[in-house]
Amino acid sequence: MIMYHNVMISIDLILFLGKLVRRNDGSCNKLLDFAIQLNNGVILCEVANYLQPGAIKQFHRRPGLKFDCMHNIDAFRKSCIHYFGMQTYELFESQELLYYEHFEKVI
Repeated sequence: MIMYHNVMISIDLILFLGKLVRRNDGSCNKLLDFAIQLNNGVILCEVANYLQPGAIKQFHRRPGLKFDCMHNIDAFRKSCIHYFGMQTYELFESQELLYYEHFEKVI
């Protein structure tokens, strides 16, 4: 039963992400476009709150500075550890997303 529940959450999350990363004309973005959209951490915070409402209480919805982006990404990482049982070594480093380094770890 747990496996089925995880699969259903995964499918639901994929559909949710698909809505977030679609362009206005409905076409899907390329990987670089996807990386750019994740770069400020807003979508990551929205995903965490989608999966666990209230997981991230405050984040910058329109970050103007790299510092704000880093705050969002760090908040997402902390929610992964606290709410989703991940270990630090399983996560990407904040600067890897912020500066597009080792993007395969982010995905």
